[in-house]
Amino acid sequence: MTSVARCITSAIVVSLVALGSGCGGGVLECGQLPCPEPLLIYGDLTYKGNEPVHLRVRICRNAQCGEGELQAPALGADEEVLQGDLASTASLTSRSASDPWKLTVKVQDTEGADGDKVTLKLTTVPGGTVIFDEAASSVTYVVTHPNGPECRPTCRAAVVEFD
Repeated sequence: MTSVARCITSAIVVSLVALGSGCGGGVLECGQLPCPEPLLIYGDLTYKGNEPVHLRVRICRNAQCGEGELQAPALGADEEVLQGDLASTASLTSRSASDPWKLTVKVQDTEGADGDKVTLKLTTVPGGTVIFDEAASSVTYVVTHPNGPECRPTCRAAVVEFD
């Protein structure tokens, strides 16, 4: 069984929401929706919500990385700004004792490009057991217009896949 299967029960992909047009005919009426995070990675951990979790998270895009620790009590949550040269945050949330912990990593950096090398590493604290250490098999940026094709802003967001 691979570390992916042990650590994450569902594929990690980017949350890229196709939002409705906010632009109408005649007079241009645009919505005020902002761009989504340029790179958003999320997944389920095998830990259940009734278990406290303490993890070290490291996200890298090419040679830039962000790193920090998340520590959440049972049925709790934690969010931390990761330290390093890749502007990013990580969070853990749990909704119930039987649901798995949700891990979200947001990269605010807008310099990404198709073919970037993105890696994610999760390590237990204390102990240092690596529970996930994978490079994305592909990174593709797509252009979206959250308020409609004729409205601002024009956004770029990544689709990231881990095998």
